[in-house]
Amino acid sequence: MKVIGLTGGVGSGKSTVAHILEQDYHAKLLIADDIGYALSLKGAPCFEAITALFSEEYGNSVLCENGELNRKKIAGIVFEKKDYLDQMNKIIHPAVKETIKKQISQYREAGEELVVIESAILIGAGYEHICDEFVLVTVPYHIRKQRLMESRGYSEEKIKEILKNQLPEEEMKKYCSHVLVNDGDLEKIKKQLDFLLV
Repeated sequence: MKVIGLTGGVGSGKSTVAHILEQDYHAKLLIADDIGYALSLKGAPCFEAITALFSEEYGNSVLCENGELNRKKIAGIVFEKKDYLDQMNKIIHPAVKETIKKQISQYREAGEELVVIESAILIGAGYEHICDEFVLVTVPYHIRKQRLMESRGYSEEKIKEILKNQLPEEEMKKYCSHVLVNDGDLEKIKKQLDFLLV
């Protein structure tokens, strides 16, 4: 079984590439952000620790009326206060990694051939011991900016701030066996994947 770590900065189009791998190559997808979301739902393993992290300063304002985390409120806090982001990551990231490792073991036992882990933060986070190789998804900045403004309503200032906090692509390339350019041409992406998965 092959385990590919699919990485790239915000707005690079990792999800698009991941879903092509799922549909055309029957890959099993492990989307780190989705796993992290599930682990932080009310009653899930990370919920209490995240609530406790913010409650001393922010009380119940980090919770919605239904008792779930107010993700918009928390996103605003961690955007302004990086120490909160670091502490929250120390809660979520190890739990995500353990969940991914367990799922990979199950896929291996089931005889699956290809597993894709999709995350912006695989490199330098210990996933080199989990993945057989890393693949970087990249995109020209003007396309990235347009995507994020249209799909998420981000300002250019916010895009630059997020990118500043992510590992630069030039640094990511040092660890990746392949670089996929995702400028929106799906056929071009598929040709790049055909070459990669030969």
